[in-house]
Amino acid sequence: MTFETLSLSAPLYPANTTVWARGDYVIHEYDSKFADMLMRVVSVARNGTFKTRYVDETMHRFYGGKTWTNKLDALHDPARFGIALPA
Repeated sequence: MTFETLSLSAPLYPANTTVWARGDYVIHEYDSKFADMLMRVVSVARNGTFKTRYVDETMHRFYGGKTWTNKLDALHDPARFGIALPA
């Protein structure tokens, strides 16, 4: 099993229903709820998935510059966790 296919059995939070747009800031369901884990939506696919990447360059490089594909329900509003957005 690879990290990308890891599936946890139960969500930690109620499923997100906000439809994000390109450029929106989000935080993933299973990431630590800190500013360095913020992600930005880089594209929205026709099948309803979202391509995201870490905003923090250190985290982006740590994961090899990877762009992640995520489902709507796992991408939450950072404000819900008290995370301020970058200016």
